[in-house]
Amino acid sequence: MRPIYQYHIFDLQGAMIPRMEECMRRIAGALEAVGLTIRKETSCQFESPEAGIDAFTGLWVLAESHAVVHTAPEHEWVEIVVASCRTIDPKLFTLFVKRAFKPAKIHHKSFEMTPAGERRGQCLRKLPERRQAGGSCDDRESAGID
Repeated sequence: MRPIYQYHIFDLQGAMIPRMEECMRRIAGALEAVGLTIRKETSCQFESPEAGIDAFTGLWVLAESHAVVHTAPEHEWVEIVVASCRTIDPKLFTLFVKRAFKPAKIHHKSFEMTPAGERRGQCLRKLPERRQAGGSCDDRESAGID
């Protein structure tokens, strides 16, 4: 059965996190580069647990669905989730994210939904145990994702 919906989760560790406005601009560029259409975007900045460092969450409403970014600068960590009814190239998105954040590691997990609601998952890299609740991954790696 043909998938109708894709989810991609990008977990960036050891990332250089720019100011919120610059981060939003860079991710918007990556979303557009993989063929997604941004309808609206919003973000919210807040103080992270480590005083003096600001974290933020950003959201893009896409013609194809949505994307979200959440940062934890005290851990040099960024999570980007892209949900789309259009097939995107996660390797191309990863290239843009690598340029934008220069992370030490990127973990990518994706899964698809079909019209019958069945979920088909594929882990391209094993996620750290703290991020793996409710799912299982194997150690298969996708070329281009360190």
